[in-house]
Amino acid sequence: MTASSLARDCRTQVAAGLALILLLGAQVEAGESSPDAATPPDAARAADGHRAAAADAGATDGAGVLPEKVTPAITTDAGANEAKISQSPAPAGPAQGPAAVPVIPPAKPATPATRAEPLPSAARVSLSLATPSPVLGIEDETELRIVVTGAFASPLRFPRILCSAGRVEDMVREGPTSFSARFLLPAGRFPQPAIVVADFSHDSLILRGALAVRLRAAASPAFHTAPGAKVTVKVGDKEFGPLVAPADGNIHVPVVVPPGINFAIARSVNRAGKANQQILDLKIPPAQRALIVAPEKLPAGSAGEIAVLAVEPSGRLVDASTITLASTGPRPQPLGSLAQGEARFLVRAPASLQDPTLHLMASLRGQPEVSAEADVVLGSAATAQVLLQPEATRPDGVPLRSLRVFLSSQDAFGNPTDVGEAAVLVDGQPASPEATEDGRVMLTLRPPALLAVRESMDVEAVLDNGHATERIPLDLFKRRLPPDPVQAPRYTLTPRLGFLWNFQQTPGLALFVEAMASRHPSLTGFAFGATLGYLHSNIFSSNNAGAGDVVLDQLPLLAQARYRRRFNRLGLSVGAGAGMALGRASLHAFDRDIAGYSVAFAVEGSTEAALLLHRSQVVLGLRYLAMSLGKLSSGDVIVGNTGGFIVDAGYRIGWR
Repeated sequence: MTASSLARDCRTQVAAGLALILLLGAQVEAGESSPDAATPPDAARAADGHRAAAADAGATDGAGVLPEKVTPAITTDAGANEAKISQSPAPAGPAQGPAAVPVIPPAKPATPATRAEPLPSAARVSLSLATPSPVLGIEDETELRIVVTGAFASPLRFPRILCSAGRVEDMVREGPTSFSARFLLPAGRFPQPAIVVADFSHDSLILRGALAVRLRAAASPAFHTAPGAKVTVKVGDKEFGPLVAPADGNIHVPVVVPPGINFAIARSVNRAGKANQQILDLKIPPAQRALIVAPEKLPAGSAGEIAVLAVEPSGRLVDASTITLASTGPRPQPLGSLAQGEARFLVRAPASLQDPTLHLMASLRGQPEVSAEADVVLGSAATAQVLLQPEATRPDGVPLRSLRVFLSSQDAFGNPTDVGEAAVLVDGQPASPEATEDGRVMLTLRPPALLAVRESMDVEAVLDNGHATERIPLDLFKRRLPPDPVQAPRYTLTPRLGFLWNFQQTPGLALFVEAMASRHPSLTGFAFGATLGYLHSNIFSSNNAGAGDVVLDQLPLLAQARYRRRFNRLGLSVGAGAGMALGRASLHAFDRDIAGYSVAFAVEGSTEAALLLHRSQVVLGLRYLAMSLGKLSSGDVIVGNTGGFIVDAGYRIGWR
């Protein structure tokens, strides 16, 4: 054989292989195409054998069905070339293959920690692919359809999509409960199973469905055999070929490998009829065969249900009892399984959020290489306390133009919450807090136009179960005077010393002690109290029998009322009093002393000026005291006013 003929044979073989792969992909896409005139005899036999083998394998695979109430409904979707076995009829879907099997969810919630609202009767989530079992290397994407059956009060929101392999993009709404999207196949061109979950769960509704997809892969395993030998490759129960080996004996056989198959058997028969076979390692890398379905966020101290789905390398659902789950927080508690291939766990979020996420790790018992990981964002619980903290004011007397009030909040476990979502009112009107550069939330208060209208402004903040109020005095926005050097007393005691004179007698001695009290500590306004005095004077007395000197001692006791005004460090007041006076008169005549007593009514009017010190006052007073003793017990009569004008000075002591 010449070099030119060898090159020609190689080009022919490569062209035939590419044509076979394209025709096989078209057959898989059509699903019902018949391998006749348009397909070479060896390609037709490969496609027929592969369909038969896949149908036999599908008959042995139990359909994976999970109820949507707490866990997804899984169906192993083998497509037209790999038959799918279901336990119940599926709703209408694409003509290329059956959709995910719907299941009526159980009536009771699976766990007391999750209080779900009752689902509509016979609510179900069905997932299906336009190409039920895509071939990696020939197809890049296929259409995903999601249909939810059941009576809902309003259109469902878009679902959350999770995929163990590949991704879903460009989801659009086709109806109130139906959606479609592009399922982009994974970039890795090796056979693998994929789990696709559509999760409609939100608030108290738990509703989701799942689909297990067997992703096949196109390959061309190469090996060496005798030139001219007829070669077939058996992948699982399916044979591809025969092809004739070229002159150099190096041959590539196009095959389609389903997931779960790691080895193929190559059989060659040479021209002499001698058969030989060898095992080919397809070098299939491990696939992601587990998927964690967890809520996007868990509040502190709460519990949520986590579902873990897993499949065998072939796409069959695993025994749920072999699925384990661990977390970086409290140990997950198993909740049992409602169907094969799915395990449910109750996961509690820690009360103290030292880590912003909860890391979950799922695996199969005895198969540590099969694992999945997910992070659940931990958030604070409902706000239980809101705090309002006005900024510290300056000690000087400059009035504030504005005042910042900082807001903070926390839940029942002491974790900070987002106080920026709080509803804030200032004097009953809505206000908008703003964020500072360091991330704090504050409210800027400015004084009202008329400061004299009221004494304070009220700030109120409400968030969830937290509520706080703060009263801001408007004095902060007014010009503040320096501290008063004079302390305003409430109680005072004033001893006075002066002299008494009534124009008819020589001046006498006057001594008074005054005790006063006011309603509030003040240097202005009314004060009430009592005065006890002592008056000593000498008068000259005469009658028909003779003349003599009279020593007169009087003790007045008066109830007092005084009105006070202040002018900086000077205090002025006027007062009035009324009471009784006890008098004793001693007449010295003819070398004898005759004493007599009498009680009289006494009234007083007074005015005074005071020099105000820090806690005391120096007082100078002028008063007029009127009282008439009249007839004494000795039979003598004193005619006229025994009081008079009193000029005195005193020292007033005050207490608060």
